[in-house]
Amino acid sequence: MVRVVSMKKDSRIGKTDRDIKRAMLELIRREAYSQIRIEQIMQEAPVTKMTFYKHFASKDDVLESIREDMLGEMRDRLNVISDKSLSQAREQRTIAKKKKTRA
Repeated sequence: MVRVVSMKKDSRIGKTDRDIKRAMLELIRREAYSQIRIEQIMQEAPVTKMTFYKHFASKDDVLESIREDMLGEMRDRLNVISDKSLSQAREQRTIAKKKKTRA
C-alpha cells in the first residue's frame, strides 16, 4: 500500500517537473530568456512559489534540466541508430562469410 502512494507521488513530481519545463519553453518562445521571471514560469505552469522551489532552485536550474533532458534524448536516439548500424554490419559480415564458404 505504501508503495502505491509513493508511485503516485513520483508521478505527480514528474508531472510538475514537466509542467514547469513546458512553461519555461513556452516563455522562451515568446521572449528573451533574460526577461523571464520566475513568477511568469509559476503562472504559466501553473504552480505555487513553494512548489516551484521544491523542484528547482532557479530559472537557470530549469533551463539546465531541459538541456539535460534534450541531451539524454539525443544520446538515446544515437544509441538506437548505432545499434541498428552494428546489427546491419554484423549481418553483412555473416552473409559475406557464407558466400566465401560456398565459393
